[in-house]
Amino acid sequence: MIVGPTGTGKSVYIQNVLLNVLPREKYLTIEIGFSAQTHCNQVQDIVDGKLDKIRTGIFGPRLGMKCVIFVDDLNMPTKEFYGAQPPIEILRQFMAQGGWYDYKDKKHPFRNMQDTIIVNAMGPPGGGKAYITNRYQRHFNVIAVASFDDNAMKTIFSSILKWYFRTGAFATDVANMETKVVAATLQIYKQIGEDLKPTPLKSHYTFNLRDVSKVICGVCLATKKEVPNSDVLTRLWAHEITRVFGDRLINDEDRTWMMNAVKDAVRAPFGANFDTMFKHLDNDFNGKVETLDEYRALAFGDIYTPFGMTERPYEEIADSKRMFQCADDALTNYNNMSDKPMDLVLFAFAIEHLLRIGRVLKQPGGHAMLVGVGGSGRQSLTRLASKLGDFDIFQIEIKKVYRMIEFREDIKTLLRGCGGKGQMTTFIFTDNSIKEESFLEDINNILNTGEVPNIFPPDEKAEV
Repeated sequence: MIVGPTGTGKSVYIQNVLLNVLPREKYLTIEIGFSAQTHCNQVQDIVDGKLDKIRTGIFGPRLGMKCVIFVDDLNMPTKEFYGAQPPIEILRQFMAQGGWYDYKDKKHPFRNMQDTIIVNAMGPPGGGKAYITNRYQRHFNVIAVASFDDNAMKTIFSSILKWYFRTGAFATDVANMETKVVAATLQIYKQIGEDLKPTPLKSHYTFNLRDVSKVICGVCLATKKEVPNSDVLTRLWAHEITRVFGDRLINDEDRTWMMNAVKDAVRAPFGANFDTMFKHLDNDFNGKVETLDEYRALAFGDIYTPFGMTERPYEEIADSKRMFQCADDALTNYNNMSDKPMDLVLFAFAIEHLLRIGRVLKQPGGHAMLVGVGGSGRQSLTRLASKLGDFDIFQIEIKKVYRMIEFREDIKTLLRGCGGKGQMTTFIFTDNSIKEESFLEDINNILNTGEVPNIFPPDEKAEV
């Protein structure tokens, strides 16, 4: 049982061992990601679907193999009225009694399981995570993963940037900036954790090491051609900070705090003059440049590249007139190609959101949650950004009768396209699509483990 704060790499450590260290011919791995809505029957179905029948009443991996069940976010399931967590209780029964009862069979025979090991990962209780029962915990060796100190984080992220700048043959003044970029990112990360804490109104103001990683990954989207000198790198860093941390902020007061924090970081550790950084920009969003206009003037993306190009450089957008023209051209091309053309007016804010969505789609694991009032263009801009990045678009159609069976069929179609045929796909899932809460469990499984357990029956699986 691996325990530690969010973002310290618990899941990555375990997955690395399961995928790269243990020999595939000797170990079968089963991944389960728990959420608040996970049901105990789902846990049984996932495990039972992967194990073979050895003999009557005995189940397990093929002879000569061992099975490792990896349960991530173990303490996420919501507690019942009397305090039980059924998904954990079914695992406890397996640990204590060596198996569980087959709830699908009318006679409910006991399924003994052999050669099976459980590995858990969980965060400390709080923020939706519960305390787990001691009756389950007593079966495990508990290993704590502590938060990284400053030296460890600097070493990790500086090594990534140093390697990227060296292999990308960046200019010397850019390559020498890796320690400053990491130090400034950690400075903002610590400040925002201290000054902008979550409240009932701002419950999503939770920041962890994944956010630091996203900033570094964003800097690594650009090549030496787009970052010719250290000034451009400083602006790219400021842009990534405002995207990763700033786009989560909900009011102008917090965004102004964010921009002032960026200014402080540019002065030290970068040692640059912030006031001269925007002199060359031709952005005319609001006339005079004030703090929040600077926040909006920072823009990087691939909107300058026309439709259909395989190489889409992540470059600085300093010419607002060209940006507007390219966005209009992209919309025109989309409407010419699409069966459902969109009648949009691409004003400045809409184009900024288009760039933000496009940036997320460019990144590995680039999932986005767009929050806003109805009619604000979330779906339309996602469609346009997806086509710009050469992504297919998939969206379920809600009919009068649309239940779990119909939803699963749509998910099969999606998985056959992106998994079977290798099509880069954007799955647009709106709040109106949530006809049943159980839909979210399948989405959670796709995000956590990359699969929906037991979605394909054996005959369809053989066809796939």
